Amino acid sequence: MGRLSYPVYLVHFPVQLIIVLLVGDSTKFHDLSPAGLLAIYVTLTAFLAYLIFRYKEQPIQALAKRQNDL
Repeated sequence: MGRLSYPVYLVHFPVQLIIVLLVGDSTKFHDLSPAGLLAIYVTLTAFLAYLIFRYKEQPIQALAKRQNDL
């Protein structure tokens, strides 16, 4: 989880905010328990954090390493 901690930090609040805004007054999610919402929140946060790590952080780190090796 160490490599994903910064991306998790970046996305956890926006994901939480989106879920709160969607669920807020909506009756679409009235059957979903708090545990279900937590599961969605954790899964979505981890998935987005992985995407940021894989497609943003890793390429930038590889580029920085190549430039430092020159």
